Amino acid sequence: MIQRINRLASMFLDHVTMSFVLVPLMIAFFVVMQLFAKESYPEFLFQSNRIGYSVAFLPFLVYFLKDSYRGKSVGKRTIGLQVVNYKTGEPANAFQCFVRNLFTPIWPLEVLVSIISPSRRLGDIFAYTKVIPSEKEKFKSLIDDVKKTRFSVYSILILVVGLIYCYGLSFIMIKLQT
Repeated sequence: MIQRINRLASMFLDHVTMSFVLVPLMIAFFVVMQLFAKESYPEFLFQSNRIGYSVAFLPFLVYFLKDSYRGKSVGKRTIGLQVVNYKTGEPANAFQCFVRNLFTPIWPLEVLVSIISPSRRLGDIFAYTKVIPSEKEKFKSLIDDVKKTRFSVYSILILVVGLIYCYGLSFIMIKLQT
């Protein structure tokens, strides 16, 4: 029971933290895009343009990468959890963390699966990961991890998959408008 509560608390804390990061970023992104579109490319506005929507979704890449530093997001560091490879128990790599978070837009289903299975949610099944108890860490540890970041093959793969994903979301948004 405690593991379920910790998992849900971590999910909530991550969502609140990422909302504070993403909402201002999204607002700034939309304002800049709207100003750019009105001035130079009126056809670039978001009403029916897949590229416009795709670009608008790019800040979500930050959310999708929230666990990519040693499998620990802000919430997981605070609560004492870590995303690990399901088979090896080693910290999940950046691509695994990215894949597991691609399911975030269907969060109600993710919460339900987390209640039923406290160590694995839907994204964990697809990314071949699980969440385990870990030592609690201070926020500063995340800053230290970010400073150690290096470009890798995973970086390119994440960018390509992220762009395709954002482009796919643009199709959904346009369909919802019609």
